[in-house]
Amino acid sequence: MAVTIDSAGSATAVVGGTTNTQTIAHTCSGTERLIVLRAGYWAAAAGDAISSVAYNGVALTKIADSGRSSGGDNAQIWILVAPATGANNLVITWGSTSGTNRAGTLQITSYNGVDQSTPTGTAATGTGSGTSVSVNVSGASGDYVIDVIAWDAGTATASLPGGSGQTSNFNAVSNGEGGAGSNEPGAASVTMSWTLSVSTTWSQSGIALKPTGGVVTPTGYMTTNTGWWGT
Repeated sequence: MAVTIDSAGSATAVVGGTTNTQTIAHTCSGTERLIVLRAGYWAAAAGDAISSVAYNGVALTKIADSGRSSGGDNAQIWILVAPATGANNLVITWGSTSGTNRAGTLQITSYNGVDQSTPTGTAATGTGSGTSVSVNVSGASGDYVIDVIAWDAGTATASLPGGSGQTSNFNAVSNGEGGAGSNEPGAASVTMSWTLSVSTTWSQSGIALKPTGGVVTPTGYMTTNTGWWGT
């Protein structure tokens, strides 16, 4: 069974003000479900970053984080296997109530056809400064690779390089911080890359989503009067 998009939310700006929570509605349906929050944002200090995420009251797990430990650009991926179906709220809790200490973009996507016991591969993360942004994500044919980037926008915009095979999922700037994400078909190694219009700091995280099932390799054989079968 292939990984497919169930529902993709629009890019949502990181909340300001004096609250430490942010609520985004999302509806999940289908089978072999996975919900993913991609967060590309800036935090003034580590204590201002996202501290937890829950969907319908059930906690998501942070599986990728290229955040800078002393504050700065953060590119994070949070997931929950088998989220509740129907319309529910995803609640993000921030480490502080200071809205001036964070900025950026959040995006939620739910998927169908994701392996429920091993939903992802190994995360690839990176940080840097310049105009070229990339990480190499390990996976396999049939995987569904996603990424998220954050960058100090200023006057910088982000774009996908031509012919990369990537599809842009969201790309936005909020309060001076950019956040964007994309997907690409899986392979043994997939380079997820972006180009920034001017040199600036950036962070990136990428990971492969694993499809349900796949090729079953026989591990032994037993003969019968009609032939053989594998196990």
